[in-house]
Amino acid sequence: MNGRLPDPAFWGGKRVFLTGHTGFKGAWLALWLRRLGADVTGFALPPELPSLAEAAGVEQRITSIHGDIRDLPALGQAVQAAYPQIMLHLAAQALVRLSYRQPVGRETFATNVMGTAHVLEAARQAPTSGQDFAEAWNFGPMMDDMQSVSRVVQCLAQAWGDGAAWHVTDGPLPHEAGFLAVDPSLARRRLGWRPRLRLKPSFDWTSRWYKQYAVGMDAARLVDADIERYERLELLMTAKTCRFCQAPLHESFADLGMTPLSNSFIAPDKACAMEPFYPLHAYVCSTCRLVQLEEFESSRHIFGDYIYFSSYSESWLRHAEAYAAKMAQRLGLGTDALVVEIASNDGYLLQYFQQRGIQVLGVEPAANVAAAAAKKGIPTEIAFFGRATATQLRERGIAPDLMTANNVLAHVPDINDFVGGLTILLKSEGVVTVEFPHLLRLLKESQFDTIYHEHFSYLSLHVVQRIFARHGLLVFDVEQLPTHGGSLRVFACHAAAAHHSETPTVARLLTEEVAAGLEGDDAYRRFARQIAEAKSALLRFLIDAQAQGKRVAAYGAPAKGNTLLNYCGVGPDLIAFTVDRSPHKQGMLLPGTRIPIRAPEAILEEKPDYVLVLPWNLQEEITAQMAAVRAWGGRFVVPIPTTRVLP
Repeated sequence: MNGRLPDPAFWGGKRVFLTGHTGFKGAWLALWLRRLGADVTGFALPPELPSLAEAAGVEQRITSIHGDIRDLPALGQAVQAAYPQIMLHLAAQALVRLSYRQPVGRETFATNVMGTAHVLEAARQAPTSGQDFAEAWNFGPMMDDMQSVSRVVQCLAQAWGDGAAWHVTDGPLPHEAGFLAVDPSLARRRLGWRPRLRLKPSFDWTSRWYKQYAVGMDAARLVDADIERYERLELLMTAKTCRFCQAPLHESFADLGMTPLSNSFIAPDKACAMEPFYPLHAYVCSTCRLVQLEEFESSRHIFGDYIYFSSYSESWLRHAEAYAAKMAQRLGLGTDALVVEIASNDGYLLQYFQQRGIQVLGVEPAANVAAAAAKKGIPTEIAFFGRATATQLRERGIAPDLMTANNVLAHVPDINDFVGGLTILLKSEGVVTVEFPHLLRLLKESQFDTIYHEHFSYLSLHVVQRIFARHGLLVFDVEQLPTHGGSLRVFACHAAAAHHSETPTVARLLTEEVAAGLEGDDAYRRFARQIAEAKSALLRFLIDAQAQGKRVAAYGAPAKGNTLLNYCGVGPDLIAFTVDRSPHKQGMLLPGTRIPIRAPEAILEEKPDYVLVLPWNLQEEITAQMAAVRAWGGRFVVPIPTTRVLP
């Protein structure tokens, strides 16, 4: 599919055997297949009236056989007669209440399990040159379109209008789930499939169809019209294009397979529940050199409720305090100045400006994290930052002398909207600083674990300079920082104001990036080999330690650690547990790997032989905090750029 609609050139004349054509989904599919020119044979129970199959005349437009998939001989005979090239199995007993009344017998189990086995057996016995058995697929909405059952009914009533309402049936009823969801990640990865309709237009289409049918319009014509309309829709996610310059993306940078969202920790009672996995595949734009991921999940879903609180890192707090002191002095910020931080988290940075009597305002999308800032007395706007938010703040008279955005530029899917917002809000003579992990360090030190779904972009100075210039901002200075394995702090102002001249540091770092190959292709193409070597080194260490009877625990539950462990396929069999200082993570399980997270005291209680430091960028802080590990002969291990045991 590769994101495209079914091709009539493929389906035209194909012999298709379809089970369940008298059901709702089967009826739609049968009509669409006929529209594509397929020769369709349907096998299903007679339609239960009223039904779409009867109203749209499905059985008059295909070869229709009434039969039961629980009857293997009849099913096999029908398949033999149809001599299909393709078989599509939709027949099922999908009614929840009926499944309670007849969970086994002649209904649910017999249809959904044994009936499916019969379909596979009939296909196996079909007179063909060979069978290619496909697998089951889930097709469903984007994660941020998944809603509770009650919310779906409410939205449908609103879309219907005319005073439509709903109520819950009185009386004792069997349990039904209040939230229904499927994981369509396999279809997205293997088929290139994407939903074409978001939730609200889906409600609008549905209510319109039923309203038109209720006033006597022909069901078959309504179905054909909606299929034609659907075919004309543009995909929600089309061919991969650069999020900055919109050039096509062809060049792979790092393919880390399928992983869950790195900060979607799992509660113990959900350990056996479904968890969505998404492709973690970074590309580099051959035009502007922005390294980036596709947006499989919206930022609102990822960051709407966040579990990362900045204040739990002592070294990060020291970094923030030093920044506040430096900027207050460099820009001469007094009590009449205003500092605005984008993605201000729990107030970890703004508190130090506030202590100096400087006015502050945070902009933070995660309500739970913003609440922590409010408890510290840090005024915080709960909002995603972009042009719209910037315009609203500007209209309220907010014009910051200093704007800061630490480790957020990489987290925004619409990077043009975000930087455009900086231009709108920044005071005419103001300064904006942006910190982000430096792509050059990522490449040189094999920091592939810093690639995860919450990081949409991976940035060089060249790329940031291009993005800022497009939006009227001049990068006039840059500092190299040790944070996050090697970061840049970029200073920018309005290009039109030109009240800051470019420092020589900018030109020197741009030259260094060119020398390292960041403006060419080879450096990016070599990275895949570096990743494989780092993975092999970690697995060798863990397997050897286990063979020697050594126990390994981990320290930290950072996003980078979840990328590392999921990509390497490491679970509780090799790492018994990890620990983290954040009480918000303690008692949870790591996404994907299901490694339990405990308090740091667990290390002292269990006395493992090795402690794998997952936030390797904080290894000095962590080894100092956990110095007692060495008292029983324990050793610290870091996995990046390659696994090594610390002295």
